[in-house]
Amino acid sequence: MSRPKGLNGTAAAVLAYLDTGPQSGWDIATGLQILIGEFWNITPSQVYRELRTMADQGLVTAGPAGARDRRPYNITAAGRDALSAWKDEPLERDVVRIPLLLRMFLEFTAQPDSRRLDRLVHQYRALHSQQLAGYETKLLEFVQAGLPEAHLVRYGLRHEQAILRWLDDFPKADTSKSAHHPTAQEPTSKRSRRSPA
Repeated sequence: MSRPKGLNGTAAAVLAYLDTGPQSGWDIATGLQILIGEFWNITPSQVYRELRTMADQGLVTAGPAGARDRRPYNITAAGRDALSAWKDEPLERDVVRIPLLLRMFLEFTAQPDSRRLDRLVHQYRALHSQQLAGYETKLLEFVQAGLPEAHLVRYGLRHEQAILRWLDDFPKADTSKSAHHPTAQEPTSKRSRRSPA
């Protein structure tokens, strides 16, 4: 058995889910995707990996395999202690990966294609309009049920609203002006020097 280390967010979510009762890896992955998938990306492979690691550390125990070879897991006392310790840790910075902004940045480093930019904006607007509608429906359901998680849904709703407002303000591309950004091989200071006469 290896010595337990600090938990990551996915491992903590798995332990919290197991704290409600024994669950198979598949059930954990499916349940967490429903509960937190809107704000925390999680896959079955991640869940199974964390379960193997935490079983080796004594944070969970695995029961005998049942139907479809699914094995129920239980949280241990050490697992509850690790989960409690994780909840007291300082927050980490958000991990940001926004495909639209990457696409736009790469477009602006060359000669922008206005049609491609318009297509990206249209696709992004359709995607986030759909997600906003989903949050609006979910918020109404949570508020009517008196669930405190409604405030988490408001975060998602306002996030989608902010994205759509940003898209509304997005200027039409001026293909006559393309910004040339310095690269790692071409520092700004070097580019600005004049060649000797």
